[in-house]
Amino acid sequence: MNMSILDLVKAQIDKENETEILYIDGIDYLHPEYKRYYDRWQKIRDVIEGQEAVKDTSVRERYLPRLSGHTQTLEGQQSYEAFVGYAELYNATGRTVDAYRGLLNRKLPSVTVPDALDYVLDDFTIKGESIYTFIEQLEVELITTNRVGIFVDYPYVDPDSKLSKADMARMNMNPYATMYPAESIINWEETRINNKIVTSLVVLKEVDYVRLTSMMPMEQITYRVLELDENGFYRQVIIHPEYLNTPSGNSRVQGSRYIVKGTVYPKQNGQYMRYIPFFPVTAQGVTWNMSKSVIEDLVNVNIAHYRDTAFHQKAIAWTASPTAVFSGLPDDVPSVSIGSEDAILIAIGGTAKYLEYEGKGLEDIANALHSKENQMAILGAKILANTAGKAESGEAALIHRAGEQGILADIATTVGVAMEKALGIIAAWKGLKPVKGEIKIEINKDFNPGVMDANTILALGKELDEGRISYESYMYALQRGEILPPERTPDEEKRLISERFKGTAISKETLVKYLDKKDINSILGRDDAVMDKKHKSTEPNMDTSNDDSADSDDAEEDMEE
Repeated sequence: MNMSILDLVKAQIDKENETEILYIDGIDYLHPEYKRYYDRWQKIRDVIEGQEAVKDTSVRERYLPRLSGHTQTLEGQQSYEAFVGYAELYNATGRTVDAYRGLLNRKLPSVTVPDALDYVLDDFTIKGESIYTFIEQLEVELITTNRVGIFVDYPYVDPDSKLSKADMARMNMNPYATMYPAESIINWEETRINNKIVTSLVVLKEVDYVRLTSMMPMEQITYRVLELDENGFYRQVIIHPEYLNTPSGNSRVQGSRYIVKGTVYPKQNGQYMRYIPFFPVTAQGVTWNMSKSVIEDLVNVNIAHYRDTAFHQKAIAWTASPTAVFSGLPDDVPSVSIGSEDAILIAIGGTAKYLEYEGKGLEDIANALHSKENQMAILGAKILANTAGKAESGEAALIHRAGEQGILADIATTVGVAMEKALGIIAAWKGLKPVKGEIKIEINKDFNPGVMDANTILALGKELDEGRISYESYMYALQRGEILPPERTPDEEKRLISERFKGTAISKETLVKYLDKKDINSILGRDDAVMDKKHKSTEPNMDTSNDDSADSDDAEEDMEE
């Protein structure tokens, strides 16, 4: 095992309270891969948040750099402020994230869990969020940064407390899941144990706002360290920065030390755990290996488009309004009023005209904007592409969207796998040993909205009637075609069909009453006699047979009614 966090802890006596303080240095160290990606994550989040975020004074020069004339002088600052004002963010990125999220959740995820875990459907997190809300949050984080963490924990129980099952139910003592965005997972480590590479360290940075001595909330940072100790047992170490009150007492500043607040060894069914219940998730799988966001290329083009709008709008402001020009005006004319009711006297040889912009500069900038909009459509924002009047074959449309759907399918698969792992730990914490298939999460991978047409339904029915497909395959096809709900089973559909037509058959009593009313019995008896006579006679009685046939036809029509 590598060095543990507690090996780095130092002790110091607090002279004021005469107590020992345990502190540690460097807990805020950032993993090299974290440093590599952090600014890229922030760029993506700023663009998704929209124009107000990219124009915030703390970051706006990152997205719209100053020009040479935008100096730090008053005049230069005012010029830059105006330049920023011209820029407009065409938020293709935000709309694309919304579109991807909508496609992934076009159908509700299929969640299969043992009966003892039914509560997770509506209460999966410590905040009481449903499992469906949690899944959607994971999907959005993967689309945004391609990095998210799932942490499974159990409420802390004092080892000396004796809680009954009723007490535990009243106190909601159930394992729960917490999602950590990419920015909160600041450090990690993997170690080879028993010939397997396992997670041996995770450092999570949690930021909350708490009220201490007034109604004013203050930032509270907590470092939650998850690690395997020197014996391979899982433990949590909670660390807080040291805060020092300002002289006014209304605020505080962070000190240089990090104080160890507590150490906990979670148990699972009374046994110490030998693994860390934390899963790093990317679109490529449950792995610590990091890669760029699936929308990062789109974000970069979106920012370039944002910069072009500043130049375009500034150029329009400077060139769009014609400027009046006069020559040969009398020297004593202080100003000129322009309008249909005003007369302007010009000396002989003088001129009066408007100067208007002529050239291709504005057109070139506008073409650049349109070009970037098309690039954004190709990179992911298909919903923004202008396809009006453009014919596209079915094959071309499939190719056009293949990359987009491949990305979404990867995310759907990974989220399903990660959630099954998390639910497996929750089940173990509840003392369950589910068999294969008892825990199953399936995220929608049908990203092409389209209801099955009537001809296809009829064709499938014919295939079923003639025995070329099973009823289960028929049901599956109708579900894929969005005719039947995806969660309905063949047995449930058969039951619903039987209930739909239950009681519609004619009872024996009703049939007898109907026959008596129509005197069908005498007709049927007469028919039998007529048929006997027809067999014996070579010349059938046409009148009788016609009457009887008419009576029989009437009876059949009545029965059909």
